[in-house]
Amino acid sequence: MFHVFLHDFQESPAFWNPILDVMQDKTRSSIPSLYSWLDSEHAYYRDILQGLLLQCASYAEPFDLCGQGYGALLALDLAAQDPDRIRNLVLIEPSIPVSKRFQKVQQTLAHLVPSKVFDQMPISKKMYLDLMASLQDFEHRMDAISAPTWILLGENDKIHKQAAQWIQESIKTSEIRYIPDAIHDVVRQNSEAVGKFLKEIYQI
Repeated sequence: MFHVFLHDFQESPAFWNPILDVMQDKTRSSIPSLYSWLDSEHAYYRDILQGLLLQCASYAEPFDLCGQGYGALLALDLAAQDPDRIRNLVLIEPSIPVSKRFQKVQQTLAHLVPSKVFDQMPISKKMYLDLMASLQDFEHRMDAISAPTWILLGENDKIHKQAAQWIQESIKTSEIRYIPDAIHDVVRQNSEAVGKFLKEIYQI
């Protein structure tokens, strides 16, 4: 049993450390750095996804896949392109471009974020904006996903609710689960509940 965790575009692999502490299963977990497949000047979504596909193809057996934010979007695309390799799929607060208009709104908001905010992130503002723009040219298909799928978010999270419902309608094997008394950023706010949920799903 092997678990792969994908962080959001604004995070680093260390984001998952509190969850691994709760799961107590670090030796069977892989947390790739999504930016390891980008060069110093360009940031394209396809490059990250292609790097993930190649890495996951090297695993000897099917694995559990979990992504948060845009990491959940990558998890969806990975599961769609290589469905036989995914044992369980968990999507935490998925950032899914449910429409072109929604994508434009996300890009506009990203432009408004002060550059100094990115000083605390593993990617520059320019590369982040390039990465967001590259999503426009990628078609996200979910009809090929057959793995049991859980969409996890805070019960009071209105930001990701539309995306969660869209995924549930698109993947027949999916269901939404809620973390009680939570809004969003549940991994940081309630790592204990998220870790216990994953232990249950992964049967650890």
